[in-house]
Amino acid sequence: MKDISPPMANLVGRLSGTLVYGVNIVVYLSCLYVLVGKKTKSQISWFLLATATAQFIVSTTHIGFSWRMLIEAFIRDANIPGASVAYWYENPSKTTELATKTIVVLNSILADVILIWRLYVIWGRNRYICIVPSIIVLAYSIVYFVGVWKLSNLTGNAFSSPTQWGVAGLGMSAITHASVTLTIAGRIWWRTRACEVGYPLMARSRYAAWIVLESGAVYSTAAMFVVIFGSLKTWVGGLLSDIIVQLAELIPTIIVVRAGIGLTSENSTPCPRLARTSLEFSVDHDRQVPPSPISPGAFVLNLDNLNTPHVDAKLSV
Repeated sequence: MKDISPPMANLVGRLSGTLVYGVNIVVYLSCLYVLVGKKTKSQISWFLLATATAQFIVSTTHIGFSWRMLIEAFIRDANIPGASVAYWYENPSKTTELATKTIVVLNSILADVILIWRLYVIWGRNRYICIVPSIIVLAYSIVYFVGVWKLSNLTGNAFSSPTQWGVAGLGMSAITHASVTLTIAGRIWWRTRACEVGYPLMARSRYAAWIVLESGAVYSTAAMFVVIFGSLKTWVGGLLSDIIVQLAELIPTIIVVRAGIGLTSENSTPCPRLARTSLEFSVDHDRQVPPSPISPGAFVLNLDNLNTPHVDAKLSV
């Protein structure tokens, strides 16, 4: 397979990552408005606010290091023939390289932690459903950091052992992201499967499921491409990794923004068939049901107007 040159891969990858970062800025500011705007302290989802801010800081740091590396490779030694190629080959354990690889790890971990939190909430705050994905996140974090540690001691070609550790860690992250995404979407469908077509609860829950599936598919597909090209030991994998570190911040944040844009103003009518499901929902028909808006901050389908003594009353995406 014909590969691209290291200078071209890093130039295109880091410029593309900067483009995605520009989108991240807009989406993050929109996320702040959705989470904080016109809300009291008790209504703010502090977990999503903290993780979104942490990811944005990490992504910003990645862009800073990326541009420093571009300046060092293409501007500082521009008058030296072959300097841009030597920059990427001769010192793979330089501080900026280690920092960018560590940031890839951190953003992937944060993205999966947010997804596992959503899994925990939507499954009725069931801790056991989170055990397997949490173990996998811990495992691939160790694999990732072993790769970074090996890279820090490397003096030869950058495509030796450390790259394969990073590829393995990213592959485990992609599998975790895809499986948890499917589990969340499946839970949403299962909890609302008895609703009659046309009720707002059905429409909003299906919309929620599609948001999760679409967003999860984007990250998982991009990660698998990095894994494939990284396994082939091509510089294309490095190019894509500069983009995916920004996608890892963009995907969880854009879920909150899409929820805030599309799911904030509708009223909720309880599904009359829910009382006949195995979830044992019961509805008080003698009282007027108040509007039940969706909380965009935590992306919650609020079912508090239903009496659910044995079942968690919220579907959180």
